[in-house]
Formats: sequence, C-alpha cells, structure tokens
Amino acid sequence: NTVPRAAGVDKNNFAWIGFYYSDKLVKLHPATGKKMDTIKLGCSPYGLAIDQAGIIWISGRGCSALLRVDPKTKKVDKIAYNKGSPYGISVDTFGNVWMADTNSYTSRYNPVTKKWAHVKHSMWSRGVASSNTGHVYVALDTASAIAKINAKTLKLEKEISIGNGKYPVGIAVDHDGFIWAINQGANSATKVNPKTNTVVGEYPVGNGPYTYSDM
Repeated sequence: NTVPRAAGVDKNNFAWIGFYYSDKLVKLHPATGKKMDTIKLGCSPYGLAIDQAGIIWISGRGCSALLRVDPKTKKVDKIAYNKGSPYGISVDTFGNVWMADTNSYTSRYNPVTKKWAHVKHSMWSRGVASSNTGHVYVALDTASAIAKINAKTLKLEKEISIGNGKYPVGIAVDHDGFIWAINQGANSATKVNPKTNTVVGEYPVGNGPYTYSDM
C-alpha cells in the first residue's frame, strides 16, 4: 500500500483509507489500527466521503470518475464524470454527493436519480465541505476565494474573497458553523463567518499546508 490519499471514518468509528497507487480501500480498526478489510477499487482514489446510509463515495482522480462503494458487499460502481479531474468530495445534508474537479465547476450527483448537475464558478475547485444549513463550500485556489453554493437550488450565492495570494486548497465547517480555509500559498488558515460572508481572522500554520475534502 503506497500513498494514502482518501480518508474517512464511518459511524462505527472505523477508518477507511484509499491508497492512490495500489487502487485499494482499506478498513482499519479504531483502537488497534489493524487492517480489517480490503476492497479493490480499480481506480486511483483521491477524496472520500461516507453518506448517511454508510455508502462510501470516492473521487476517482485516476480514472475521471465518481466511485460508489458498498462496504458490506464490496461492490464498486464507477460513475463517469466529464467536467474535469476529480478532487475534493463531500456529502450534503440531503444525501447528494458533491465533487470538485480542479476546474471551474463543482458538481452534484444525486444517488436517487443518478444524474449530475454542475455549478460554474471561478478557478479552480479543490476542497469541498457541506454544512447543515444546506450550503456547500468550495476552496477556489487561484481565485483566493470560497464559493458558497445553495445545495438545493444550485445557486452560486457568493464567492467570498479571503485576500490575494492565499491559494486555499482545504476547507471545512466547524462545530459552530464557521468555515475554515487552509491556505497553501499563505501558510495559514482563514476563518469565515458564513452568515455575513466575511473573514473573522487568519492564523499561521506550518509551511505549505495541504488538505482537501472535509478535513
């Protein structure tokens, strides 16, 4: 197993790790770290998210696809994606899957209708996170901004500027609902108030911080 990229934790606290070059998904015990299961993906995994039903969704950067993995049956479905190269991924409060593509789109996949919808914004989409307010937030690295998308209407409500040269790659929503962008270009983390769409503060971290999906 080489280069772990995708990572997530299921409702029973087991960790699922996707290994990029070996195209594997590995289940780890929460207390011991022991390998409990292995699922062959047939595609190099990047981001990972687990939905409300326990289905594992993976951005298949190595094959330009969205992967649906049933951990019980080990069945892997490869869903074609043609907008760009899959990157960050998240599941919204409605059970839809959102995926960035290092391009000028963030896309929503509806597991019920099995259809894609796409939201256009500034370049490039990297990390993706969803909130319980029904919004999806996307790190737009070259724009040094955060895209705020209404998950139901697909409307791009705002591109929140966080200052030139920040190059945000990772993004997350904290317990209090604040949005955090991880700025690879500025060696910092920016905290944003989603109610006012304004920057609360910026805080130094280590050099070249790099993360994506819901960190």
